[in-house]
Parts: sequence; C-alpha cells; structure tokens
Amino acid sequence: FFYGTKFGDASFQKARSKLNKNKLVSIGIIGLSLISLLSKPNKVLAATDCGNISDTEVKYVNATFVDINPEEYNSRLRGISAEEYYNLWTNEKKAVYDEKSILFGSTEGMVRGGFQNGFSSPGNAISNNGVIQGLVKPTLVNNKIQIVDKYNNGETLFPTSTGRGYDEVLANWKFPFKKESNGYYSFNSDEYHVTRDYNSKTFKLHAGARGGFYPFNRCSDDTSSNESSRDLFFTARFDIPFLMTSDGKVLNSSTHEKEDMVFNFSGDDDVWIFVDGKLVLDLGGTHYRQSAKINFATNTTFVSSILQFDGTNRNNVTGTAFSNGRLEEGNHTLSVFYMERAGGASNLLTTFNLQSSGLEARYIDKTTNKVLDKEVFSGAVGNKVAVKSKEISGYTLVEEPGTLEYILNEKLQIVNFYYMKNANVIVKYLDESDKREIAETVTTKYKEGEEYSSTQKEIPDYNFTRVEGTPSGKVGRSDVIINYYYKYNCELKINYIDKTTGQTMDTESKNGLEGENITLNHKEYDNYQLVEGPEDGIKITLTKKEQEINYYYVYVGKIKVNYIVQETGEELESYTVEDIEGTIVNTTAKDFDGFRLIEKPEMEKYTIDRNFSEINYYYKKLLFNLKVDMNLQKSIINSNFYSLKGKIGKIEMKIKEANSNASCKIYYLVRVANTEDRTGSGKLVEKIPENYYMVPEENSYWTISDSEAYIEIPEIKGGEWREYELILTKKAGIDVSQTVSNNIEILSTSFEETSLEDNSDKNDLVILPRTGIIDVIRNNRNLLTIGCIMIIIVSMSLMITYIIRKRNLEN
Repeated sequence: FFYGTKFGDASFQKARSKLNKNKLVSIGIIGLSLISLLSKPNKVLAATDCGNISDTEVKYVNATFVDINPEEYNSRLRGISAEEYYNLWTNEKKAVYDEKSILFGSTEGMVRGGFQNGFSSPGNAISNNGVIQGLVKPTLVNNKIQIVDKYNNGETLFPTSTGRGYDEVLANWKFPFKKESNGYYSFNSDEYHVTRDYNSKTFKLHAGARGGFYPFNRCSDDTSSNESSRDLFFTARFDIPFLMTSDGKVLNSSTHEKEDMVFNFSGDDDVWIFVDGKLVLDLGGTHYRQSAKINFATNTTFVSSILQFDGTNRNNVTGTAFSNGRLEEGNHTLSVFYMERAGGASNLLTTFNLQSSGLEARYIDKTTNKVLDKEVFSGAVGNKVAVKSKEISGYTLVEEPGTLEYILNEKLQIVNFYYMKNANVIVKYLDESDKREIAETVTTKYKEGEEYSSTQKEIPDYNFTRVEGTPSGKVGRSDVIINYYYKYNCELKINYIDKTTGQTMDTESKNGLEGENITLNHKEYDNYQLVEGPEDGIKITLTKKEQEINYYYVYVGKIKVNYIVQETGEELESYTVEDIEGTIVNTTAKDFDGFRLIEKPEMEKYTIDRNFSEINYYYKKLLFNLKVDMNLQKSIINSNFYSLKGKIGKIEMKIKEANSNASCKIYYLVRVANTEDRTGSGKLVEKIPENYYMVPEENSYWTISDSEAYIEIPEIKGGEWREYELILTKKAGIDVSQTVSNNIEILSTSFEETSLEDNSDKNDLVILPRTGIIDVIRNNRNLLTIGCIMIIIVSMSLMITYIIRKRNLEN
C-alpha cells in the first residue's frame, strides 16, 4: 500500500504511539523496513553533538509550531472515535469519513483529495507524487488560513492555543534562519537542526543533520539512525516581514551587484505561501520533497510538480505571482504554512534574500506630517545606501536629514525629507461695476508660512476703490486671492511732482460722481520716493470745480542695461535697476538665440547716483545663407558612357541611335552649402525636366512626385556642405535628341537668407546626332565602292582608245 506514497519513508512506530490503532498491513511493514535501510545517511552525527549557532549568525522570524496528536485530531474531524473507525472493516466505509477531512498519518481508507496523494480511491495506490493544489482558500481570513469548504478542517490545522488533537502549541516563538555572506538567509534540515528554549520562546539553531526536520525532538534524540524516536506530525507557520524595492532587487553582499528578490522552498508535506494574506504558492497534499520559488523582480512563480486529477503530473510549472503586476514598494509579510502529516520523515530547505530591514526615505508634508512619497532601499546588513531629495509637485523642500549616506543594520531606518506646501498669491484688478479685469493679473508663488504683501496699482482712467482679500500676511496651504476694485471717475486732479526740480512727473484724475467721497492714497513711482503729500486714507468730496492734490517725491537712481544689435541698433532686451544712491549694481551679458556677443561695456559693475546711466552690450546677428551648385557628371545612352563636366554638356551620337527608342540616363552632382555662420535647415527642390523622370531606387535621398522631387536638409552648420546624387531617366517614346535643361533650387525652412541669388542653379545637356562627310562616307560605303570601280573602268577604256589611235597614226 505504500507504493507511490511518502509514508513508507520511515518507521511507523512513532506514529503508532500516537495512533493507538494504526492497522498497517504486513506489506507496509516490509516496505517501511526496506526504505528505512535504503535511506540511512552515510554519516550519523552523535546525538550529543548540539553546538549552538551564535545569535549574531541567524535571523529570527515569528513562528508558531503545533505538535499534532493524529489519533485525537483525526477522531475529532471524523466525528467518531478511533475504535468506531477501525471497526469499519472495509476501506470504502472508512473513506466516507476520510473524504470529509484533511487528516494526519496513514489510514486504510485514504483517498486522493483528502489527505494522501498516493491513492485515487480507497485502497487504490498511484505512483504520481506532485503537489495537490486547491486545498486552501486563496485569502487569509482574520490572518488565519482557511481550508476549502469541501473539508471540515476550517482553521484547526494551525491553532494558536491548545485543544483536543494538539500535544503542544508553541505560539509566537522565534525561529532561526542562517545568515549567509551574500545577504541570503537559509534553513536546510540536511545541514542544521533546531531545539526548543522555553525560557526565551526561541528555537535554537545547531549545526548537523538529524535525518530530517524534527523541531519537537531534543538534541539528545537520535532521529537519524533511530526513526522510531522521531516526533512526527506537526504544523508550523513562519511570518517573514520584508521590504519590497521599486524594482524587486537587492544588493548581493558578496558581488555588490543587484539580484532579484527570491524566496525558495523545498520540502514535504503541505506548504502554502501567502504574501500580505494572498496565496502565492500552493504546494498542498502529502508528497515527496517538492520545490518552489517566488521571484519578486520578474513577478513569477515555479513549482516542480503538480498532480492533476487525471492522475498525471505537470512538471516545472511557472506562473504569475501577483495578478495585478509586481508587488508594490514598501513593507510586506510573507507567511509560510507548513505541515508534516504523512509521517515517516520530514525535511525542510528554505533560502531567501528578502530583507526585513533597510532604509525608507519618506518625503513628508511638514505641516500635516502626511507622507507625500516614499522610496524603499533594502539590502544585507552592512550595505551602504545613499538617499537624496526629490521634486514633489506643489511643494518646496525645506529640511533634509543631516546625512545622506547610511549603513544598513538589523532595524528599519527611517529618513525624512520635509516639504512645505506651495501656494499662489493671485492679485487681480477689477472694475467695480462689472468685475471685468482691467489690468494683468499678478501671480506669485510662495511656500506655506511665508510673508507676502501686495498693493493696488494705478490704472489710467480708473480710481482704486476697495480690496477684497488680505493684501499681506502669511501664506497658508491654499491660494490667496486678492481682488483690487476700481471705479471710473475724472473729477479730481492729482499731481505727482519731483520736489527737486519742481517738474510734474504725472497727473492723475480721479473719476466719480459729484459728491462722492474719494479716498486718497499715494502712488509708487519708479526711481522716486514719496516725501510729502496728504496722508493715505484722507477722503475728498468731489465737486464740479476742478480740484488738485499734490504729492512730492525725491529721485531714486536708475541704471538701464541694454542688449543691442550692433549693426542695426535693434534692442534685443533691456532692463532698469533702481535703488538708492551709492548702491553697487553688477551687470552681465546674456545669451540670445541667433546672436553672438561681440562687445562688453568697459565696466560691468556700476554705482548708482543721481544720473541715469545706460550700459550697453553689443551683439552681432548670426546670418544664414544656403547655396546650391549642380554639375553634370556623366550620361549613359544605349549602354554607351559619356563623361561630362560642368554645367553645360554636349553629346554627339550615331544618327541611327538618335531616336525615341534610345535609353538615356543623366547623372548630376548637387552640392548644398551654408555660406554663413548660423545653423539652419532647408529644402532642396528639383524641377524634373518634361521628358524625364526620376527612379526612386536610384535616387534614395529624394522624395519624388511627377514634376518635382525634394530633399529635406536637416540642420546644416555654417561653412558646412553636403552632396547628393541626382539621376534623370528619359521617358519611353521620347526622342533622345534634345536639349535637357535641368533646374534646381534650395529653399530655407528656418531663417531668412542673406541672399537668394545663389539659391538656384541650372544645367543644360545637348544631345544630337553626329553629322559631316565622315558620317556620309561611313553611311554610304557601297555607293562609293561602285563609283570607284566605274571610274577605273572608264579610265582604262580611254587609255586603250588612246593607244590604238596612236598606233594607227604611226602606221
């Protein structure tokens, strides 16, 4: 019956001490003995070898262990006593009770889906040994694991207090994981074992294997060679707090390289791993050692083998860890629920580099202490972490920590950056009657708690009447809106006079109805300071008679700084500095797009006096000019090559080839240059001759249409030039003998050019048939040959006639 099951891995004697009536058949006993012999370790540590691993070498996590009494627990879940259960003689009858619960140990009625993977029906063993998924609900309820409603276990598998079925409950104890040099933590039951320290409620870590994982055994128990001494059947819960980083990576303390945050597990039996109360890994069921992994950086999981309900295994299964994407940055808790319930043997191997300590940089609203943003840094103890401030929209940084570099230790370090809320002071100028804006609104940004102030302004044909809002004070967390209201009226004349010269600087009329009271307030003037006049707030009743009020001011020195184009005198920018006499003013040059500084003033530092001074910085305007130059390169007519050069070319060809069937390609080299010093761009436009066209494959740089083509010239620097090839192809059915006039131009697409005369170019190529006597001769060789023969014959005839006549005369 043990075939394919885990129960045969160890002796049943310990189980039998808890299960008073565990009715194993004889074949099970034989199987136990055989496997026990085969599975003995090569080396057994002495039971007294129990040296403690120092607390400085371990990391403790909160854990709860429960030593299960399987006989009592199973009876409690079945609802009948052990005697009643064993008196059910058939496996089928026992299976009725076993199917209701997830049970401990081995019973004759075990079935797959209940508590034991190795059977698909009562007494029907199977060999597959993957994990069974779906035994628990996917979410913790009140931080407790819940078995699915198909079984009646509820929350009984992982209690926090003693009760029926539990020999011992160690709630909220500390469990050790060995610190590795690379920043990982591990527990491997093949290398270490633990014992209980009731005084400190702590499991102590010891070097040396004990034939498996037996947390309820003592150091003196020989669990390696004496399997009957093993305290089996228990559950355990580990809660591992950790910090999730933004990318799911931490520094490896040995390599100093970032590595993925991972949690690895290997063991038997049931294991369920939750993160923040949500199920991430499901290794349910009793099985041989199976492995699993969570990768927090890639948001993936791995399970070595899953038993499916058709009896087959699905191996090396990968999946998604968190359905909504990678776990968010910050504090989280990984909870491991582990059960040893098949008996025989137990093993546990866990490694992880999750760090429960680290550094959290918080970006805090100083007024409300609300955390506006945060960033988590996690790594092994001893790693150095550097933090810095960040831009927070709507806030200004006001306080940083004393240091920005920290060494990670066992505790989570909190580093705070404090910010103050920004708020705007908005000053509006409105007509009293229709609330229309009569001047530009002034908006100034302040930090919360800063002092602000505002004043009304003088607006032509308007008189200030009232203000709505608080003109000065401290900025809070919300925008401050100040409305200045004005009323139109022109009955009161107010003069603003330079007291030194007696000249009137400005005259203002207050408008309003007769009899209306006007409240006077002095004006602020550039370069002047009020020294004499009516008190602010005095009221004047308007009458039909013209009234005058005088305010007297003294001069405040000014310096005007001008930025001027030297060639034209154009003013690029200017500003005026005003202050009391004796104030030192430092001026400086500025950068203007399209201009270069060529001359500074002799002095850039000036002292304000009563004289108005101007300081001039002179600039040269950067010019831009594009030039195009096109030259003939060559032509290929009917596979004949003709070399060309310059802007005018001539090709003579055979008369018989000079027709509409001839093929012709003309090659041009186009050069575009920027002859000035300003970088700009342009567009090169080719006017395609009427009887020619451009083949796209031959003109790769060109964008081609029926009548023209163009190239967008990107930014071309001053003095820079670029060359492009242009190939024209004669249209079919067009006589090749003609003059091909090709026109091209360059257009600026960025700046005005200094000259347009060099923005176009033209090439002419004359193609004509070859003429002259040589061609006549070449084309009429047969006629010449016949003519020559005839001349020879006539000449010989005349010579013969002459000889005959001469002889006759001599005779």
